[in-house]
Amino acid sequence: TTHPQGDFANAYKKLQQQRGKIESKLSDHFHDRYILVDGKACYQVGGSIKDAGTKAMTIGRKEDETKDEILKVVEGVWLSAKAV
Repeated sequence: TTHPQGDFANAYKKLQQQRGKIESKLSDHFHDRYILVDGKACYQVGGSIKDAGTKAMTIGRKEDETKDEILKVVEGVWLSAKAV
């Protein structure tokens, strides 16, 4: 699906109200989930975002070459990903 659903839909709407325009896209290129902030910060989410707050999970900030490589790959995938 290309439309936010369930808890994600509610959180996405709330975040947009608080922060303004937030872009979210879907792609099957990655297994892991990443949160990118302004093309500078990169966080890897170890579990399903839908379970955040209900189960133990890890969100780790990526640094240095790892961050740069992830941002580079995401930039290429972003162009063909489906907008949410």
